Amino acid sequence: MRLRAARVLGRMLDAARDADGARVRPLAWGMTAALTGTMAANFFYLTMTFYYFYAFVALALALPVVFARREPSGHA
Repeated sequence: MRLRAARVLGRMLDAARDADGARVRPLAWGMTAALTGTMAANFFYLTMTFYYFYAFVALALALPVVFARREPSGHA
């Protein structure tokens, strides 16, 4: 769900002509492909127990949060 949110966010940034859109969409698609490949590899060999998978999941969860626009809070 987070990677889908990142792809949607990338499209929204592109529509707003934001420079980050050119980075977010390829990153989100690449991470989606990496997750799909890892899940497919898990069919043949148990790869999801490796530590890199947990680091990848943490990055995937953080992607839409990092690139989301936040309203200024007014606090310095």
